[in-house]
Amino acid sequence: MNNEDIGNDETVKVLIRNAVKCLSCNTELESKYRHDFQCCGCENQTSVDGGKEYSRVGGKDFNLIENLCEYKEYTKLEYESLQQEHKERQRISNEQGVADGKLVKLFGEYYDLNVINLLLSKGVMDNDLYNTAVLKEKDK
Repeated sequence: MNNEDIGNDETVKVLIRNAVKCLSCNTELESKYRHDFQCCGCENQTSVDGGKEYSRVGGKDFNLIENLCEYKEYTKLEYESLQQEHKERQRISNEQGVADGKLVKLFGEYYDLNVINLLLSKGVMDNDLYNTAVLKEKDK
């Protein structure tokens, strides 16, 4: 739902399927998530990337690429409501991750505890900074 095209003050167009068809080899390609780069193996090298976040299409000859992207249109009010619902679901999921010991909240953002532990063990993240940040989050 992050990819939006505001055509006017009334509606928001949201990318719901990011796909193309290579007309050279007849291959359909679909990018299902951010940075999910897909490419056919023919001489045109048709590609698509971005999932539902953005649509990036490539190839040697764009005349040999058919756009299969699909969009859904929402009123601005519907879109804003969906965004708020999504943010609330994500917040609840993140807080559950913290409670389960899988995530840690630092500087207002959530991070995978395994990644934090790796950064700490490699000396990439300062232990004192980490401990200070964790204490500040607990005091909120």
